[in-house]
Amino acid sequence: LCLAAALVLALVPCARAQQGCAIPINTGFASMLIDEAGEVLVPMGKYATIDLVYESPDGPQGDLFMAYGAKREADGDDASGEAAGDGCAMLGGDGQMIGDERYTYFLVEDDGDIFFTQNGLTGVMDKARKVIVPCEYTSIVSNGEGGYLALTTDPYDDKPDGVYYLDGQGGESATGIRIRYDLSFFSEGLMAVTSADSERMGYLNPQGQWAVPPQFNYCGPFVGGRAEAGMDSGVGLIDPSGNWLLTPKYMSVILSGKADGLLVAQLSLNEVQRLDPETYAPVQTFTGTDLFCSGFIDDDLLVLYDAESTRLIGADGVALVEAGPAANFEAYTKQYDRAILREGNWGEACVYLIDLSGQKIAGPYQDIVQVSAYGAEPYYAVSTFDTELVKMPQEEWSYLNEISGTRKMGLIDRAGREILPQDAYTDISWARDGFLTASKVGEVGVVDISGRWIVRQAIEP
Repeated sequence: LCLAAALVLALVPCARAQQGCAIPINTGFASMLIDEAGEVLVPMGKYATIDLVYESPDGPQGDLFMAYGAKREADGDDASGEAAGDGCAMLGGDGQMIGDERYTYFLVEDDGDIFFTQNGLTGVMDKARKVIVPCEYTSIVSNGEGGYLALTTDPYDDKPDGVYYLDGQGGESATGIRIRYDLSFFSEGLMAVTSADSERMGYLNPQGQWAVPPQFNYCGPFVGGRAEAGMDSGVGLIDPSGNWLLTPKYMSVILSGKADGLLVAQLSLNEVQRLDPETYAPVQTFTGTDLFCSGFIDDDLLVLYDAESTRLIGADGVALVEAGPAANFEAYTKQYDRAILREGNWGEACVYLIDLSGQKIAGPYQDIVQVSAYGAEPYYAVSTFDTELVKMPQEEWSYLNEISGTRKMGLIDRAGREILPQDAYTDISWARDGFLTASKVGEVGVVDISGRWIVRQAIEP
């Protein structure tokens, strides 16, 4: 597409609201930024993509957006951001570019610190955009105490990497620790890494020294004072000192972040145990052929798959919903009493929105996707589309393939009520809390969760 020919600037504000947050509109080939009143902050086509990367607790003016395909002022008004393609710019909540720097990537943490990458190296700015760690490290991670651990060598080659401690005030010191496979992240004050000397995993403290010596084949993040760890004998649980809470004899472990939450261990392909979260003794055993389990730890829900059924299990071990072996549960949330149930193969009209008793709320559709953020009031994009049967040569199986350009989408709430009719929408996505980007043939815009259009932008092929 030629961007200048593709965009017809026929912007129509559809509702008035008091000035508030900025909302990105991404079409797949160009983008724009508006406010809640429909006023244009960044015109369509200046950037290829605009993403909200930080929602400030201090109000919308503190929000940060990452704009890809940023063009420089020297490129002139006729230069498209898509064509520039030389990194991303940082935009504030008013849509204005912050500084004249160009970044390969940046990430904003909850405290407002900005980790930015330029020319393969990373540094840190505080929320006032002041550089507090120069951009000269190949990897850097906050230690949760105002300092950082960092590397200066390539973490992805076959050579050891020395770990450095940065105090956040400009001080740098070598820790003497050598690792492989990059830094990870801190969880409850500990970071799992692989020692370059022993090729075993252990945990570093915030100063970059071994808190738990490297001794494991694998170890994961701490959740509620315990972490999954593995040895040659299997997988178990350890405490922050590295002592075993659960003997490492299992294939896998699923644990909740709550002290009294769900704790499940898979003993074999035919046996899964629900364990007491305090004593770690088995309290319930599930058996089946080709048994497999997965869980959503924040909601204490477990999915069990076997050759005969698919079951959604509550924290008390009781089956909430049971379906056939080809079924799958998605986006299940105990807080809002909802799940997405797919009863058959992809592409079939077999997808339902259900409650956690198995009652079907809406459907069947060919696809349902939760578009709202996890933990927020759920909203769902529902879809139908044309398919064609594809048979694999010299194979005894086939599958349904979606025919491009035939998808029609709508939006429903958790009660199954229609918010956007499923007739002409080609794409619906979450822009930010309370607002969605909606596309039709020849048109894209923003709607609020009541279905009211905030702004529409006409586009032509």
